Amino acid sequence: MKIGPFFKSVRKRVAETIGGYAIGAVFYLVVVIVSGADFSDFWFLKDPSQGDQKLIEKKPPALWFKETEDWDIGSSNAAPIQTQENYRLPLGSMVMDHPENKGTWSSGTAFAIEATQYWATARHVVEDCSDIYLLIDKKNGKFITVKGLIVAQDRRVDAAILKSIKPLPARTPLSLRSNSNPNINGFTVGFPKGNPGALHGKHLGWKWLKHKGRWSGKQEVDMWAEVSSLPQSLTELGGISGGVLMDENQDIAGITIGGSPRRGRFSTTRVPDVKRILSIAGIQETTLKYTSSQVVTDKNYPTIARNLIRSARVVKVVCKRDS
Repeated sequence: MKIGPFFKSVRKRVAETIGGYAIGAVFYLVVVIVSGADFSDFWFLKDPSQGDQKLIEKKPPALWFKETEDWDIGSSNAAPIQTQENYRLPLGSMVMDHPENKGTWSSGTAFAIEATQYWATARHVVEDCSDIYLLIDKKNGKFITVKGLIVAQDRRVDAAILKSIKPLPARTPLSLRSNSNPNINGFTVGFPKGNPGALHGKHLGWKWLKHKGRWSGKQEVDMWAEVSSLPQSLTELGGISGGVLMDENQDIAGITIGGSPRRGRFSTTRVPDVKRILSIAGIQETTLKYTSSQVVTDKNYPTIARNLIRSARVVKVVCKRDS
């Protein structure tokens, strides 16, 4: 049987490809054996879009990698001065002002409450925004963003739900705390001053918080005394609003809405208000199903916070307001 020129060409290319893979594999093994090189930062995964035929190289995450590379066990800074004022509820009423911010850019935090499109944040982070952007990845030194839309907000509390305009790669959200009363320890993760940050707090109790300005309302909030923080240079909390508050079981225990590093305290929405905003958005609590056997402590929360940020389960939100 004669084989035409076309089929000969195809057979030749197939042989060359198979030979190239074989030579590459042999070379890789020789390098590893001879040099003892550590290739633990690189590993191979099957590309689901190509079936079992193609292998892709997976590298360390690029998103906020440099900013969090020194976040490891025990890397949080020393506890602030534990004054009598710091470790007690503030006296008098608490007021949060929401001024008109037209023609400005601002940033905050949001966290995943569903696998591909839904995010929780503080209402004041995204209110009156003409455009909302979620920073969900980084490539070639540039952030990859996706637009978000407000799909639920509550006039009574500082909470809102966003929906990205297109589905994103699936991620597993944290589970929601079932008990309405918080534990003594809480850990919040977000983007103070636009960069990754985290806080460990001790629960002080709850207070009434009044909102005024662009909107008015009154809500109960949990108050926390700051114990330690990341990074060590963290001196301002603006931008951490909308961040997730976790308990020791990595369950969602609230949404961070404000803080005062000078006084060493921060405030969060309470669990019933988180459940309320989820209900308004039509999101079932059963979608918040992440469970972990790893207990969060003052020693390991830097590593857990880093994982949440690098996996884009906690993301930076940018708001543009028209003039």
